[in-house]
Amino acid sequence: MYLPARVWSQQNQDSKFRTGVLHILAGHSGPETAADARTHFGIFAPQVWKLFPRGQVINLSFWDYNDVAPGYFAAAEIAAREKKVGIIIIEVARPDFPVADRSKFADTDLRAASKGLYVIRDFAPGKPRHGYVVAQGSSSTFNLVKVLPRLEQAGINVKVISAISEELFDHQPEAYRNSVLPPEAYQDLMFVSSGTRRMWPLRNVGSLTDAYSLTSDWDHQWLTGGLEADVIAEAHLDADSIFAGVQRFAQERPRRLEQQRAALDAL
Repeated sequence: MYLPARVWSQQNQDSKFRTGVLHILAGHSGPETAADARTHFGIFAPQVWKLFPRGQVINLSFWDYNDVAPGYFAAAEIAAREKKVGIIIIEVARPDFPVADRSKFADTDLRAASKGLYVIRDFAPGKPRHGYVVAQGSSSTFNLVKVLPRLEQAGINVKVISAISEELFDHQPEAYRNSVLPPEAYQDLMFVSSGTRRMWPLRNVGSLTDAYSLTSDWDHQWLTGGLEADVIAEAHLDADSIFAGVQRFAQERPRRLEQQRAALDAL
């Protein structure tokens, strides 16, 4: 279900330009909504907004309450400055998750969401790296953060990144973008997303991204609905499923990279 979009425009008497932005509130998004029955399975519809012209809309996908204000106001500032940006889509999920303890994040900035992508857990120095894990959405990110201690104990050295908005990330300086997700990382990443495999949170990802990512439509079926915990487990976004998926991604890194090298060598 979507709340009606609200349109506001304001005539600036001191300027010849009119300022107007369409706000779309994706009120029910993510697999959590299937707790109201599968008719509320909100993983496909929110991604329609990503079909609009690139550079003219800003999509925001929040997972923690403290990300909402800095992420939204960063988008509003861009829309006020760049006339071609006329739509802001705010994707939120209903469940009441505990607020994240940002003191344990690699990026402790309380306004980190304004940068679009920010690092939750960086690579452990001096150890073999196992790839990049990009999370987007409520249960997906929350449960991934929940299993970080287990991943560390298992010797899995991945960089975990929260994806709030690709559009906000595109507006960051190149030095910041490369520090978070360098160009080569797109060939060595997986997503943990409450969205779908039909529309990744980031563009131009590697050929094996689909094979290792965790999404609610992992089996190309509707969720049957039920209690929230049952829905998340069926979506394979519960803590155990995420741990297993990231572990597989890390353990098979040599195979993943070799397969991609072989494909290039065959050209």
